[in-house]
Amino acid sequence: MSRAWTGGIGLPAAQILIVDDSPFDRMMLRRAFTGKDKQTVTLRPQTPSDVSVSEADSAAQAVTMLDDAVYDAIFLDINMPGESGFTVLDAVRGRADGHWPLVFMLSGSQAPEDVTRAYAAQATAFLRKPGDIDEVRGLAQTCLALIRDVSLPTHSSLSVH
Repeated sequence: MSRAWTGGIGLPAAQILIVDDSPFDRMMLRRAFTGKDKQTVTLRPQTPSDVSVSEADSAAQAVTMLDDAVYDAIFLDINMPGESGFTVLDAVRGRADGHWPLVFMLSGSQAPEDVTRAYAAQATAFLRKPGDIDEVRGLAQTCLALIRDVSLPTHSSLSVH
């Protein structure tokens, strides 16, 4: 299964999952993607695409949500109480249906071992958590451009030569 999100008026919304134990950090990302507190809205006029944002406050909740929906992109906090964002990344990359969404690992630190582990587990990117709303909006716009422009391969369609 390969999924290319085309976005736009009348087309399916990009499905985003934000996984973070911090309600404030989830709110900042949600607002950056939607422009409001609502879960699904049309982005600001310069971007006529729809985005649907779902949220999980723990790795366990996110893993459960993966069974019920297909996401185009997942934003994962690494350090959370209980299981870490790596648990979710492992679950995403181990899906039987082969759907591989873009996975952005977010962290307040740049610990080399976390960066190495994220890329070894096939994260799309390892990103420092933005410090203010302008940085969050910039991150959201860049990630939306990736979602719009990338046809997401399935695990089974990837081959190493």
